[in-house]
Amino acid sequence: MGIKGLIRDSIMTYVGIQLLVGGSDNFSLAMILIITAIIFTIIGFLRMRYG
Repeated sequence: MGIKGLIRDSIMTYVGIQLLVGGSDNFSLAMILIITAIIFTIIGFLRMRYG
């Protein structure tokens, strides 16, 4: 697993724990997941396009 996978999994673990313990509101957690998905999608497309 590369560094991208570790970062993504860490963010997903944080969001999951926050959902379990009710530490944050759902809107903020949803925004974290959406922004993470967008960033890693852009990185993936750039790596695919430029090698």
